[in-house]
Amino acid sequence: MRRIPTPKIFCELKKIGVVLKYSFFDSAGPNRSSRLLAIDAHLADANEPREWHLPKENAEALELLAERKLDRSQFLGQWCNPRDLSLIQRGSGYVQDVGEVENLRYDDARIKRIRSRASSIPDFHDAGEYAFAFSQPPYSLFGGRAKAQRLFRESTGVILPPSEKIYIYDWSGADLSEVDSYFEAGMDWWGVYLFTIFQPSIGRMIVISGSTTD
Repeated sequence: MRRIPTPKIFCELKKIGVVLKYSFFDSAGPNRSSRLLAIDAHLADANEPREWHLPKENAEALELLAERKLDRSQFLGQWCNPRDLSLIQRGSGYVQDVGEVENLRYDDARIKRIRSRASSIPDFHDAGEYAFAFSQPPYSLFGGRAKAQRLFRESTGVILPPSEKIYIYDWSGADLSEVDSYFEAGMDWWGVYLFTIFQPSIGRMIVISGSTTD
């Protein structure tokens, strides 16, 4: 297994304020050991995930992590329509001349007219919720909702190729702070996220992590 360059579309995500981190590895296998080595290399920013790079105690904590297998819809979560990858602004808001509205899609024209809004965040123990982690950092994304929606669709098409068999695992949980101090910030309120996605047709392993606070 070896790290490959991150596709250019993911560099665009950082520019608009997406706080998630992505790593791509080729020549990966479908087993748990491959997933663990990829996570280790991702967190240690290492190029060769053939041996442990994290300190011994952290590596041991990583090996003890539980993983949950998800389907595409579970992975994307409630902040996205899985059929067309439309991002959703969950929560309620008030629109003049319309009244109270809830859970508007990013492409709904009314979303630009919201005068007040009450938003929500996922429960810490909810599985998946990748769309929330992508679109709802503590500080708003730059460039507007249309750009965020376009980049979400394009980048999600890379990690979740349509009509291809993929294997998604969610490693998120309170134990992540024992694996790497990177996850301590998200324990405050925003959440912590760690996913592996295996694309068997090309032997590619993708690791995605998220942790931040305001």
